Amino acid sequence: MKHTLLIFIFTVLGNIFPNLALAQNLVLDLKSQMAIVMDLESNDPHRVSAAVEKLSDFYNDNSLFSSQISPQISLAIMLALENEIEIYREIMRGDRQKSRMHGLLFNIADAVIALKDPATISLLLDLAHYGNKPVDALLEFGPQVIPIAIEYAMDYQNNMDLEISGSLHFLEKYLVKWGQPIPSLRIQIKNIAFFYLNDYLEYYNGELQIPSATRSAINLASVLGDADLKESVKKFIVIEERMVQDDRIYGGNRPNFVEEVLDNWQETSR
Repeated sequence: MKHTLLIFIFTVLGNIFPNLALAQNLVLDLKSQMAIVMDLESNDPHRVSAAVEKLSDFYNDNSLFSSQISPQISLAIMLALENEIEIYREIMRGDRQKSRMHGLLFNIADAVIALKDPATISLLLDLAHYGNKPVDALLEFGPQVIPIAIEYAMDYQNNMDLEISGSLHFLEKYLVKWGQPIPSLRIQIKNIAFFYLNDYLEYYNGELQIPSATRSAINLASVLGDADLKESVKKFIVIEERMVQDDRIYGGNRPNFVEEVLDNWQETSR
């Protein structure tokens, strides 16, 4: 009787407050919640996709999504994304030949972004090189992301070049949006930019090119504006010229990227 009355109250209030209607569906329907969790944990791309599709009905245009789902669903979403990221890493490394369902990674990422949970910061840093959505989500977390991004960016032995590039891109966008951080963090960010403009090239040991992480470091250095960083960037003009001559400009990279950055350099007094 009490359970029936509670459902009735939620139904009536849900007609007045749409967010409570969503809460009714997700909080009271425990069977559906468990089914979603099981699908997310299945590692079956079709089941995971169907579960994410069900959740999208709740987080689209709904700022209260994270407070309306159970901790079990939140954790399952994050684990599903972590699993999908690792699969894509295996594909990019050549360890896995089979492709996954098109767009699944990004659909799960949308659900993770909707959680607005600081626990997702590391996952979003993994995705920062994919586009603006993860970076914009990270920016909303504010200064708490900076130490995590710094640690992520320096883990070049475990993170791929593209992933490092994404974390440096985030740091660049953070400085543009929020301004310079406290001096101790700024020094760390500058040291990271210097590393990827210099020592990283020996570690990377790739063919004649400018690694993705280094390209992002060039952009980051231009936002920092330090004169010594500018000197480090200048040497890439020669490398870029050789890349153009050898027809190694590819993947959407601009042939005069380094010159453009230097032309628009805003030096600081630091």
